[in-house]
Amino acid sequence: MLRDPIPVPMLRFRTLGGLDIEGGSGNAPAAVLAQPRRTALLLYLALAPGYVRRDELAALFWRDSDAAHARGSLSQALHFLRRQLGDDVICTRGAEEVGIDRSVLATDAVEMIALLEAGENAAGLALYRGELAPAFHLSDAPEIEQWLDGARAELRGRAARAAARLRDSAAAQGNLDHAVRWGRQALELAAYDEAALCALLTTLDRAGDRGAAVAAYDTFATRLATDLDVAPSPETQAVLARIRERSTGRTSDPAVNPGIIAANELTDWRPARGSRRLTILAALGGAGALALLAALATSSAAPRVAAGDRIAVLPFAVAGDSALGYLREGMADLVSTRLEGLGAAQAIDPSALFGWLRSSPGAPDPTLGRRAAERFSATAFVLGRVVEVGNRVDARAALYDQRGSLITSASASGGRGEVDRIAAQLTRALVAGGMTSPGNRLARIAVLGSESEPALRAYLEGERALRATQYAAAADDFRRAVAADSMLALGWFRLGTALEWIAAGGPERRAALERARLLSDRLSEREQLLLRGFYAYSYGSLAEAEDLFRRLVRQYPEDLDAWYGLAEVEFHGGAFRGRPAIESERAFREIISLDHDNLDARLHLTRILALKHDSAGLDSLLATTLPLLTEGDDQAIRLRLLRAYAFGTRALQDSLLGTLASVADLDLGTIAASLATMTGNYDGAARVAALLLAPSRTPRARLTGRIQRTFDALASGSWSRAQTELSALALLDPETAIQLGGATAALPFAVMPPAERDSIEALVRAFNPVQPPSELWRSAFGTIEPVRRAQRLWLLSVIATRRGDALAAGRWADSLHSAADSIAREWGLEQTARATALLSRGRPADALAMLETIRRTGSLSSFPRTVLYTHAFERSVRATAYEQLGRREEAAAWRRTYRSYLSLADLPFERGSRE
Repeated sequence: MLRDPIPVPMLRFRTLGGLDIEGGSGNAPAAVLAQPRRTALLLYLALAPGYVRRDELAALFWRDSDAAHARGSLSQALHFLRRQLGDDVICTRGAEEVGIDRSVLATDAVEMIALLEAGENAAGLALYRGELAPAFHLSDAPEIEQWLDGARAELRGRAARAAARLRDSAAAQGNLDHAVRWGRQALELAAYDEAALCALLTTLDRAGDRGAAVAAYDTFATRLATDLDVAPSPETQAVLARIRERSTGRTSDPAVNPGIIAANELTDWRPARGSRRLTILAALGGAGALALLAALATSSAAPRVAAGDRIAVLPFAVAGDSALGYLREGMADLVSTRLEGLGAAQAIDPSALFGWLRSSPGAPDPTLGRRAAERFSATAFVLGRVVEVGNRVDARAALYDQRGSLITSASASGGRGEVDRIAAQLTRALVAGGMTSPGNRLARIAVLGSESEPALRAYLEGERALRATQYAAAADDFRRAVAADSMLALGWFRLGTALEWIAAGGPERRAALERARLLSDRLSEREQLLLRGFYAYSYGSLAEAEDLFRRLVRQYPEDLDAWYGLAEVEFHGGAFRGRPAIESERAFREIISLDHDNLDARLHLTRILALKHDSAGLDSLLATTLPLLTEGDDQAIRLRLLRAYAFGTRALQDSLLGTLASVADLDLGTIAASLATMTGNYDGAARVAALLLAPSRTPRARLTGRIQRTFDALASGSWSRAQTELSALALLDPETAIQLGGATAALPFAVMPPAERDSIEALVRAFNPVQPPSELWRSAFGTIEPVRRAQRLWLLSVIATRRGDALAAGRWADSLHSAADSIAREWGLEQTARATALLSRGRPADALAMLETIRRTGSLSSFPRTVLYTHAFERSVRATAYEQLGRREEAAAWRRTYRSYLSLADLPFERGSRE
């Protein structure tokens, strides 16, 4: 018998949306996939529900050979598969039956079927990433081709039915957003199914989005007319008519929604090419016609056009006044120019395209479009029509992929003198219609919301840079966008997003987000909530931001930007609320499920897996992330370092140090800090930080290196090494050494002789925060100079508590209160100092009550986070107080926050959390 599947097979056979064998050794999987017939045999066996007889396989795969030769070829093929993939892959039952051991080779299509049959519709549907073995053919084996077509149709049908079940379940529960999402997927999987269309129309109508219902019907009707030369049934038309009666009628106006072309408006210019298909259907009769329609319905969904693609804009058909004849090539020329102007795609040179078309018979149609796409290596093509209606010019266009499948359509109208504006509106609608991935939603809104081509081009370039994690370039692009169109709310918003990475908390970022918020009334409520959420995250309240983002993802589970906002709140803001960064894992995984190649989410997730010490998960993620990067890419280097310092050997770590010798000071400091805070390998991180101490580095870099190595030593529990680093630091910059030495003496678990602590306390007391800082301090920490005075008073109060002088501790805390220092008030330094004293006297409840009096705004910017001091001390007091009160779970939660991304000053508390 075939053995039952086990959780972790040795090999995985990916068959849905592509063919690949994961696992195995060397080039063995590639060797199998390089031989189509043997790949088809493996696929046949993998999908079979049990064992298959040898004579059946021989007859199917070697039909043209006699029985003896066919069985010999089968034996050779099976031997080849065993040799390449392992002896255990192929199993037998007796001498005549062959099968696949699924504990060794797992197949996604089989897993999908099992999940669907078990009622796990969402999980099963998630495995359906596309058609079975797309683009795989055996032209000399029609029987295998026929089997493949049937298997593809069956799997696609199963997926469509699963989506329909999820749709109906969500609708029954009143979750209309999910019902719409599943309804769209069901219709995409069964592209000609009027029942699926009617269910989607009904759901959209219930959700109050009747404009979307009309658009869905029009797209479906266009597809039927184009592909089958038929119209929706009277029953389906009646469903739409009832929806239109309840609609405001706005969505049927091309001026309001330029993305709709009704099917009956296309019939007078679409070439009559569907009659042959209908003749074939009639000749096949009922069962044959249904089979062909099923095959048509299981064709893969139309690919979307992405930036950088090549588009061929064919001459427009022109009807009406002959004086408009110039628009045949003129409108195509204008649309091509506009495409280039937006930077959304590369338009095929119109002169070359028109010249080639003059030698090609027939009017522009999808067949000619496919030929043109093939001739000029285009990934898509555009067909259009211009007609004069009264004194107005009405232009329509449709965007097709290179195979001739409709992607989107658009229309625009205007007077005879507004041809340029019509072309611009038409182009923007086509570009927006092609942006169907979740990550492009805001870009799509921006394209439709601005008429400034320079602004839109810069905005789209910024979006591409942002997705590639090129934040400085993205910020420059968005600056150009808002300079060209100062009312582009999403341009200001994206500028603020990019600046988070290169100037977090800076005045430019705050001004950009405030400007976006002021202009958000030009956007829908959904975008307004999104902008409010990001503003609250940075300058309002982390709790408010989380509430807004959670509300958005509940209402719009496909909203990539809302998931990103929630992930950022949890990853970067969780520590300030007693929640570790790993809680953001689910949100980042949702982002990747919506946008598989989202590099930013993948980078965050690698850090989370390192924090969790999940080596298998990290390796799996890196296997699909590194191919997205070029070999020498900075991010690729960082990912390999993260893996090596989290789970690799000392030899591997040291071998990678050489790759960092030429890295710039700032980047090297970030890498060293990231390795410390995300891997917990403090000794390894200290070795990386040592590269900053090289004589060729700037004094500021050497200062950064010494500070990190001090924190690494404290986190490792090595006070003697920390003391050595502090001594070296004092030679570079005495002021920094005093500040860091004071912070060290204030640690609740500091190991130092009383005389040494007294010496540090004397240095802190003698330090004059009013005197100008050193040049080195100014260059490294110029933005936090106001901290110096408040931090000195706080240090003196806490150090006095550590040596048991409650009277002195109270006097210094009183000084903090009377100083009326904005930093002291905002950071709650007085309350933290008094809470520390209360805790030392065995009053944990009073210590917690004292901390609750801190009047902080709750925004990310309101929490202390500098190179020398962070919120970790306050978190430590909370954790200790909870521990003393017997509330161990709350204490453990706060302690799990000590390793916060790039927050070096948190690291010493790691030692305390282990003791």
